[in-house]
Amino acid sequence: MPKKTKVGKQRKDKFYRLAKETGYRSRASFKLIQLNRKFEFLPKSRVLIDLCAAPGGWLQVAQQAMPVSSIIIGVDLVPIRAIPNVITLQEDITTDKCRQSLKKQLKTWKADVVLHDGAPNVGTNWIQDAFSQSGLTLSALKLATEMLVKGGWFITKVFRSKDHLSLVWVFKKLFKLVHVTKPEASRNESAEIFVVCQGYLAPDRIDPKFLDPAHVFKEVQSKETKSNILEITHKKPKAVGYDDDAPLYITLNVTDFIFSENHLEKLAKCSEIIFNDEDVKNHKLTTDEIKQCCKDIKVLGKAELKLLLNWRKQLRSLFQQTAKEEQPNKGEEKPVPNEEEELDEIQKEAEELELSQLQETKRKKKKILKRRKKYHDRLNLKMIIKNDEPIIDTDRELFNLNIIRNKKDLEQVEDDTNLDKGLEPLYDILDGGYRSSFKKYDRNVTDDSRIAADPEKEESIYSSDEGLSSELEFESESEEEDEKEVSEIILKGIKNPRVVDVVERPDRVKDTIEKWFDKEDFAEENEDSDLELDLLAEEFQEKQKATKSKNDEPEDEKIEDNTTKDLSKSENKKAKKQKKVKLDAEGFALGSLLVQSKKIKRDIIENGYNRYASNDENLPNWFVQDERKHYRKQVPVTKEMIAEQKQRLRELNVRPVKKVVEAKARKKRKAIKRMKKAQKYAEKVTEHPDLSMREKTQKLKEIYKRAMPNEDHKVTYVVAKKGIGRKVRRPAGVEGLFKVVDGRMKKDNRKKKFEIKSSKGKKPSKFNIRKGQRKR
Repeated sequence: MPKKTKVGKQRKDKFYRLAKETGYRSRASFKLIQLNRKFEFLPKSRVLIDLCAAPGGWLQVAQQAMPVSSIIIGVDLVPIRAIPNVITLQEDITTDKCRQSLKKQLKTWKADVVLHDGAPNVGTNWIQDAFSQSGLTLSALKLATEMLVKGGWFITKVFRSKDHLSLVWVFKKLFKLVHVTKPEASRNESAEIFVVCQGYLAPDRIDPKFLDPAHVFKEVQSKETKSNILEITHKKPKAVGYDDDAPLYITLNVTDFIFSENHLEKLAKCSEIIFNDEDVKNHKLTTDEIKQCCKDIKVLGKAELKLLLNWRKQLRSLFQQTAKEEQPNKGEEKPVPNEEEELDEIQKEAEELELSQLQETKRKKKKILKRRKKYHDRLNLKMIIKNDEPIIDTDRELFNLNIIRNKKDLEQVEDDTNLDKGLEPLYDILDGGYRSSFKKYDRNVTDDSRIAADPEKEESIYSSDEGLSSELEFESESEEEDEKEVSEIILKGIKNPRVVDVVERPDRVKDTIEKWFDKEDFAEENEDSDLELDLLAEEFQEKQKATKSKNDEPEDEKIEDNTTKDLSKSENKKAKKQKKVKLDAEGFALGSLLVQSKKIKRDIIENGYNRYASNDENLPNWFVQDERKHYRKQVPVTKEMIAEQKQRLRELNVRPVKKVVEAKARKKRKAIKRMKKAQKYAEKVTEHPDLSMREKTQKLKEIYKRAMPNEDHKVTYVVAKKGIGRKVRRPAGVEGLFKVVDGRMKKDNRKKKFEIKSSKGKKPSKFNIRKGQRKR
């Protein structure tokens, strides 16, 4: 009997072989791969249900294409071999038990994708097989309507038959988009097609007829109309909407056509335009062509009708213009106004004015009520406290030069000085209490520390050009203008106790020194401390003279040097204090959230103030460690974001370290050096006259072997069986060097290790105990 060359419609095609090579359980896996490549629904999904999933080829593809933490469930009547991270159920999809078990696995989740690649046992009759497969698809759709999330996907296999169009109609009622396709992996001779339903509408209620096979696949028969001779025929009713006794041939006067408003309707109904006015007929615009067109309107084309309408427009405008010119010539009497009409008009105007005033009052009242409601709402929300007035700092203006604009302002300030004289006794009492709070002067305290202890004082002994430059730098434009006005007043000769001339720098420093040392604290000390202070003042004055004598360096450079020194010191201190903190994956993920938008950043900051935030002290260590782990509000960062940042850090760590690159470069450099050295030796050998060709090649092999780096040969150990001889053949599946070992060698090695340990640092022999083999 001859052997069959074709088995099952050439089932062993390229996709069959690819499935075997890649490890897929069926060639149908490539159908899902091609569908996913076209529509890209698997990477976006988190929950998937595969109905009629055996043997599990589609589950393998879903497990590879979907995210790692996805839920994948496979259902079939036949048991499915286990797949990592996939739940398999052995149920019938047409029963309620299957529905309950799926809901038990999903809990509160909804499926993003429902797959169906099922088919009944075929082979009896094609019509019956196609119908049963359509019924199975309808059962899968019924299950999908309960499990799918809004906007989900439903992918199913359908056999082309008279019923598949009914199924597509049902799909279009439940989904936004329905695509009918046939992937490349599906055989051309097969009647299967795949329907991809996108965007589940999730209606609140689905009519049971939509999912009932008896109703969906019902054949609709059109009723055949049979002629009945005996049936009494009724008369045809009269058509309505027409003019009674309307003539077929209608004429239209030219004056009616020109001066009427609905000239288009009249033109459409009439058959001829009659010239009943001689002026129009004999007018220069009324050409012979116009007259011929007016004789039969029904036969006119688009161009002729347009010509007729333009003619009518021109004549109408001319007649209107002549009527306007003739109108002023006629002595028409003006109508005499009636007193009653005038009274009515006045009354009407008064009513309108009253109405407008009423509307204005209503509008104002509405505004006031709205403002009052807003105020009460703010009171209820505790945004405004009743009978609370804002604190206004009025005294601040007394010491502001900006208020002095002219002569009157200066005189007002001078008058105000008299008020201060009445308050002098009160100031003395307060000043005495204030001075009693001074600390006793200590001679051991340095000048810098004393000045630092009193930061509120405006002037100090060590006030240098920095203070003046900073004061002049930060003056605003408005202040400069005010100073100009004040200076003008001074130039005019107006004197005021509040306006003081600018004192030169040396005198100012001297005044500050005198003020500083005139304090009561210094007066209370003994003479020794006074001498020390005098010495300090003299030293300061000498330093000031020394700085003035140096004309080579301008003041700006000195200021810059001083400022740069101070800044560099402060920066060094800050640099010592600050430590670089390396972020982990969670920190990077949180940082990416903060960068996204201001709203997210504000929400994260606000979430930091919560009931989990605590700052208790003197707690036990075990309690603090436990609180760090558990008593903390979760950061709004998902696992996927952390995984993404970990992957990024992993990719950064994979990059070669600088030391590794340097080591590789050294290794390469040494190898090049060795090869150059070997080349020199090789040239000497080749040029040697006494050596034969064979000896030269042997020497060259030895030279280059020494120059090449030593490669570690991997040795595979093969355990020898009992009773085996010396010669051992290469075992199956073993490549490269191999070594045959047995139990005796294991014992010998154990003994050798014991001897090395007992020798206490003595060097072991270079030869093994057994067979005198040299140690590798």
